[in-house]
Amino acid sequence: MHKTIQVQGVHHITIVGSTRQSAIDFWQGTLGMPFIFEQPNLGKPDENHLYFDPGDGRLLTVFTNESPPNEDVAVALQSMWKELGINAKIKVMEWQQFLEMLGPPPPNSVDLYRLGWVGDFVDDINFLELWTCDSGNNNANFCDKSYDALVVKAKNTPDNAERYKIYNQLESKLTGENGALPFIPLWSGTYNNLERDTVKDTFNINLLDQVDLTQVEVKE
Repeated sequence: MHKTIQVQGVHHITIVGSTRQSAIDFWQGTLGMPFIFEQPNLGKPDENHLYFDPGDGRLLTVFTNESPPNEDVAVALQSMWKELGINAKIKVMEWQQFLEMLGPPPPNSVDLYRLGWVGDFVDDINFLELWTCDSGNNNANFCDKSYDALVVKAKNTPDNAERYKIYNQLESKLTGENGALPFIPLWSGTYNNLERDTVKDTFNINLLDQVDLTQVEVKE
């Protein structure tokens, strides 16, 4: 027996944020959404769930985490580099202060910083376009006009196979054998999901951890 789930609407939208205070400062302080309440994420003791009112009858929730993974990563890298004869100094900053420091361009006094990116949609261009000369997210001082031209060409190439060939050229310019390497890849995030047997055949998750519930069927 197959049962189709009918979706009537969206109760709330959840966003992964940074710290509790930075979330309140932005969503309430900057955007004017009242901070209603918070509750812990039962699966992750270090993670909070903050609720804000966007004023349209729904809720906006933000996951925040006070644990220091960035500092832990920096300490680990500092230790590894010391074995190579590189002495690194770590500076821990508040999120807003960190963003202001990044620029672009970042100050010449900074040699390295830890930063991440989560895609907005499932296509390589969402990452590759970060490194154009005029990108507001290009914090590495990397600028290659031929790279920019390929990004424009890719955006104007609707055929997937041909566009992917251009993506390969762009990736080679960044991380290939003779690439500029404006960044050092450290890791990519993973998501853990528990699925019931009754929905596992149609409960499909894309690379951004998104689910199209209109395609989900329940098998009794």
